[in-house]
Amino acid sequence: MLNCETKHFLRLIFKSMVQSVKPRELIRSQIKVFGNTLIIHDQKFNIKQNCYITGFGKAVYEMGCEVDNLLKDHIRKGIFIVPEGSIGAENHHLTDKSNYKVFQGARDNIPDMNSYHATEEVMKLIETLTHDDLLLVLISGGGSALLSCPTQPLNLTEKINITKLLARSGADIKELNTVRKQLSAVKGGRLAQLAYPCQVISLILSDVIDDPIDMIASGPTVKNEDKPGSGLKILEKYSLLDQVSNDVIKVLSEYTDNIEPVVFERNQTFILGNNSKALYSGKEFIEENNKKCCVLSTNVEGSVENVSEELAKLTQIVIEQLKNGIPIVKYKESYSDLIEHLCIKKEKLNELDDILTSGVKELFLILGGETTVTVKGKGKGGRNMELALRFSQKIHNILQSSHLSEGISVGLLCAGTDGIDGPTDSAGAIAYYGQEDEAKKQGLNTAAYISNNDSYNFFRNYNNGQDLIVTGHTGTNVMDVIILYIKAVQ
Repeated sequence: MLNCETKHFLRLIFKSMVQSVKPRELIRSQIKVFGNTLIIHDQKFNIKQNCYITGFGKAVYEMGCEVDNLLKDHIRKGIFIVPEGSIGAENHHLTDKSNYKVFQGARDNIPDMNSYHATEEVMKLIETLTHDDLLLVLISGGGSALLSCPTQPLNLTEKINITKLLARSGADIKELNTVRKQLSAVKGGRLAQLAYPCQVISLILSDVIDDPIDMIASGPTVKNEDKPGSGLKILEKYSLLDQVSNDVIKVLSEYTDNIEPVVFERNQTFILGNNSKALYSGKEFIEENNKKCCVLSTNVEGSVENVSEELAKLTQIVIEQLKNGIPIVKYKESYSDLIEHLCIKKEKLNELDDILTSGVKELFLILGGETTVTVKGKGKGGRNMELALRFSQKIHNILQSSHLSEGISVGLLCAGTDGIDGPTDSAGAIAYYGQEDEAKKQGLNTAAYISNNDSYNFFRNYNNGQDLIVTGHTGTNVMDVIILYIKAVQ
């Protein structure tokens, strides 16, 4: 079992990670204003009360508050689209100002009429801008659902249907956003096209692996790099062609990026924060508490089933090395699998080996990225909670069959930095060795919850929900984090 102190420490690590990517601090540390000069990452822009601002995503309200503090009277108008219920009752910084409009929509990260009408307002604003104006576009995770206007002749219902079908089929964020861009009047550089010839500066908090700017919030202000026919191939991959309308198939079949290059000549993009920053802030927090830690990967993707299995295998390898001092060479083949499935670079495994041979008996391993779930059941959950629950089952089976369970402690925290995992009020959960046996004592069948994609209700019922991670909307979003704790004595 995992003791209460370790569970608490795992929560503190997660809290430190989220705090490190809070939008206000990121803005303050990277953007300065001196008189009529705006400075971003050492690049200077002239401003003279000619600034307009728009934003869409889970972090943009807080980003907007800080940009407003910096630019003050230089901003003439602004429109923000944020998730429904994400603005605290006490936070009136933007909503109380007459030159700003703040819209809420896209409950459960699905486009809706609220986000659609808000997008229309954004389009009306930026279409009026001129060559002498400067448009600041604040972008973060969740922006794809919030900035939503289907291209003709599609309607919003068709767009919502496709989003749900792809998500339930296990499509990753890049596949999802590829299709979104090709069915949109504002994504894939088309927002920049509407704003032309205005100068556009995009400030981004990345929620996509490797920070591809044409994928974050579906790239509304940058050139679309998708190849013609790529959206249609994604629907074919998931056998969805017979579940969408003929209009959708026609639009995807005929899609080409026909935006003139001149549209992007005065556009610049800055990434202010990402998953890597959060993970390394967590590492710093752990080491400040005199504990060993290794950040293994910022690129974890794939199904929760595969990722949970590889995490369990990684745990077994580490325990055997900690307990028995088994030569590392024995694990060459297993390490190859980890490199592939957890996207761990060889130099990171070398760093881990150095820690394991230094005489430590406990350590923390950190990974980040975004997994996927193929939904087959009718339960309630999210990718982080399901990853945790599957790990709980798999680590039980591995340690029992390998006779390594004596003298060990294993815990895994999986959580989304936005504070929301699926259509629930939880960010994720903590799993650990011993959870499986305890669940049986409480009359909970782990396998049944997994098969029904009902991870939220498992953790809500298990120990009265004590292992859920409940933070509410955090006001930021840089994908998910995985914190693995392993302790073993000989």
